[in-house]
Amino acid sequence: MPDVLVFSPTGNSRKVALHVAANLGGETRVLDLCNANQVPQSLQGTVPVIVAGPVFGGRVPTLMIQRLRQYSLKGAKVITIVTYGNRAYEDALIELNDLVSELGGTLVASAAVVARHSMVPSVASDRPNDIDFHNLECFTNAVKNKLKDPGNINAVSVPGNRPYRQWQKAPLTPVIVGTCIHCGLCAKTCPTQAIDPREPSCVDSSKCILCMRCVMNCATKARVLPQAVQTMINEKLAPIANIHRNSEFFL
Repeated sequence: MPDVLVFSPTGNSRKVALHVAANLGGETRVLDLCNANQVPQSLQGTVPVIVAGPVFGGRVPTLMIQRLRQYSLKGAKVITIVTYGNRAYEDALIELNDLVSELGGTLVASAAVVARHSMVPSVASDRPNDIDFHNLECFTNAVKNKLKDPGNINAVSVPGNRPYRQWQKAPLTPVIVGTCIHCGLCAKTCPTQAIDPREPSCVDSSKCILCMRCVMNCATKARVLPQAVQTMINEKLAPIANIHRNSEFFL
């Protein structure tokens, strides 16, 4: 029965983590780090723990780090996963692994999985695909073999640098340009509670982390990035749009 600690604003990391959990077997318990009201629970040392989240600017989202720190992983055997939009995951995986070790977990394996880009969905639009899921199944089988001999779990080495790369969110938020029906879903599901539920066009830029959940969840597609920003990001990512990157696995 694996535990899944996941921060997945647009669903990519959750999809990958649950696929790994299903292949590990048994009932899965999901602890949603996007949920501001999620109450930290004890994690059993005998149960594998999957910790998964997206890459923001080559790093793990700060909010994910903050919420993970509410958990103790002492005695837990941990599989870490980051998902990224076909550009690079840079220091995200090593940062996540360092935190797992700090929280007392024992790293068993890690993966960096290519997934649809949250800001430019046309980039890696079909990822993770059937090949990615097949590779995840092979990865999980190797993890299961490793878990059978807990006394022989070797250290997991992943790419990345210390100190981690510097990154800061741009001081902007998604805006409403279409017909907002005031359903309240964007405010209800915002991981940082940055959106005013009474007036969804009001977003606290100091809280918004540009996770794109509100854009993805908008039923009328009324919420988007500012046009100038979207154009700039499209142009920046154009060179990688048609590049195929393989997901990477570390045991």
